[in-house]
Amino acid sequence: MVTKAGPPDPCDQSSSSASSSASSSCFEILGLDGAAADVTREDVRRAFRKRLVRAHPDRNSGCSRAYDALCAARDAAYDMVDRKDLLACAARYDWRASMRKDERANKRAAGVAKREELKTTPTSPRRRSAVNTSSSSINKTKFGPHESRVTVMTARDDGVVATGEASGRVSVWRADGARVDSCDAPSTTDKTNDAVSILQFNRHHGLVATYVTSKPRFWTVGCDTMSAAAATEVDAHSRRITAAKWFEGVEGAEICDVLVTAALDGTVFVQTFFDGALGPSALASRDGFRAVKAVDALATSADGGAFVVTDVVGNFKLWRVRLENSKTSLTVEPITNIVTWNGFGGVCFARLARSPMAPDSLRLLTTFTDASARQSRVLEWSVPHLENGAVADVRGYVGAIPSANGVIRGVASDFLTIARSKEDDDDDDDADDDDDEMYLLAANDLIFAVDARARCVLYTMDSAHCRALHPSTTIPGAFVSCRVAAARDGVGFDVCALDDGRIIAKLDFTADKFFDDVDDVTDGRIIAKLDFTADKFFDDVDDVTDATDVNAQRAASSILVASSSSQVLLLARRSTVVAVRL
Repeated sequence: MVTKAGPPDPCDQSSSSASSSASSSCFEILGLDGAAADVTREDVRRAFRKRLVRAHPDRNSGCSRAYDALCAARDAAYDMVDRKDLLACAARYDWRASMRKDERANKRAAGVAKREELKTTPTSPRRRSAVNTSSSSINKTKFGPHESRVTVMTARDDGVVATGEASGRVSVWRADGARVDSCDAPSTTDKTNDAVSILQFNRHHGLVATYVTSKPRFWTVGCDTMSAAAATEVDAHSRRITAAKWFEGVEGAEICDVLVTAALDGTVFVQTFFDGALGPSALASRDGFRAVKAVDALATSADGGAFVVTDVVGNFKLWRVRLENSKTSLTVEPITNIVTWNGFGGVCFARLARSPMAPDSLRLLTTFTDASARQSRVLEWSVPHLENGAVADVRGYVGAIPSANGVIRGVASDFLTIARSKEDDDDDDDADDDDDEMYLLAANDLIFAVDARARCVLYTMDSAHCRALHPSTTIPGAFVSCRVAAARDGVGFDVCALDDGRIIAKLDFTADKFFDDVDDVTDGRIIAKLDFTADKFFDDVDDVTDATDVNAQRAASSILVASSSSQVLLLARRSTVVAVRL
C-alpha cells in the first residue's frame, strides 16, 4: 500500500477543519499518495479502518467532525479510484485505440498547418465543426394539463400517446397534443396511494395500466377513441405488480394480445385481451421467486411464444405459452426449472431472442448488477425450445462479456441489442446479406460496444450520466445516447456512429428550457429509449404517495424518459409531458 509521510490526524479538530479546505485532499486525510497509480479500493479500506478508531466520536468526547471528515474522504477516494479503473478498462478494451490515436495525431498536425495558413489569409467566416450542435428543428408537442405528477407514459407507432398520473388517472392523446379521453382510478381505491405504475401498448391497439394497489385495467385505443375500461376480477397478485410485458416478435400474431405480469410476491400471471374484452388467463407461478425485477416475452409463432421472469437475487425461469381452440383456452408450461445464479447480485435486464446458431433454441441475455460493489456482468444462455412439453436443464451460461472471469466497472443503466449491416462482397452468398448484431451497454459514465457473435468489446466511449440507448432511425449506422444530469437540471443527447463511437451530433438543454419553452427549442433530431427497473420505479412512486417532504421534492424534480418501439421520445417532469418526433 502506498502511504504518505505525516498524514493529517483525523481525530484532531484542527485536521477536521483542514479536511474541508480546498488545499486538503481525500488521500491526504487517509494518509495515501493519491498520485500513485497502484492505489486500490483495498488500500483505501485499510487506511480508513486504521484511522477509524481514533476518529470515532466515543474517543473525542462525542464530537463527530473528525469521523464525518474521515468518512467523506473515504467516499471521495473510492470514487477517484473507480474512475481510474473505468479509464483503465476503456484503454484495455478498446482494440481500435491505436488507430484512433494515429488519426488524432494526423488531425492535430493538419490543424497546426491550417492555423499557420490562416495567419497569412484574410479572415473569413468559420465553418461548422464536425460535431453538429444546431441541426434541423425538433418537432415537439406538449401534452396537458395533468392534474397530478406524471408517473409513466408510452407511445404507439402512429403517434398516439398514453400517460399515467400519481392520482391514478390514465389519459390518451392524439399526436397533435389533443386529449382523446381520460379514465380515473377505480372509485373504490384511495387515489393518493394508487399511482399508475406501468403503462404499455400492444400491437393491436390494446392498452394496459397497472397500479400500486388496484388490479390492472385494459382499454382498446383508436386514433380518436378510448373504450371503457375492462378490469380483471382475478386476485392473481397479493402485492403490487413490478413487471409486465406483451408478447412481441411476430407481426399480426394473436399471441401479441397476451400479457405477462409479475409482482413483488413472486407470482407470475398470464392474461389475454381480445377485441376489447378479457379472455382466458392462467397462473404460471405462485412461489419460487423473490421480488420479480424483469420480464421479457417473445412470440415464436402466430399462437405461441416464450417468456422469461427474473428476480432480485439472480433467479430466472422460462415458460412457453400457447393459444388453443380458437383463442378460448390458454396453456402455460415451463421450459426450464428455476435457474439460480445468485453469486453476483440481481438481474436488472433480460432479453429473449431466437438463437442465430440453433433455430430450435432460444438465446437469453441477462445483465447482472452488484450495486454494492458497483460492478456488472452480461451473460448469454442457450435454452432448448422443446415443443414436446419436456423441461430443459440449463447447467450454465455459454458466454460472458467481457470474458468468463471479467466484470464491467459500474452499475448498468441500459442494455440494447442492435443490428449492424454487413457489406455485400458480391459473391452471391446470401449469408452476406444478414445483419450482425452488437450489444450496447451503458455503465456509469462509459458505453461498451460488444460484438454479439465473438463476444469481444469493440470499443468504449465516454457518456456522462447516460440513462438510455436507442438506435437512430434518421441517421443510418448510428445510435443515440440520452443523458440526464445527476442534479436533474438538464438533458442531453449524443448521436454516435455505430462503427467506432464517433460523435456525430451533441445536443444539450437545460431542463427549464426544454420543458417550459417547448416552442423555442430548435436544436437537433432526437430519439431515445429508457427501461426502468421495477424497484427504482416503485421507490419513486412510494416517495410521492407515502410523502415525507424531502422525498416528495426529490420525486417531483425527477425527469422520466420513455419510448416504445415507435419513433417518439417522451420526457416528463412533474405534470409536464413533452413528445419529440423526427
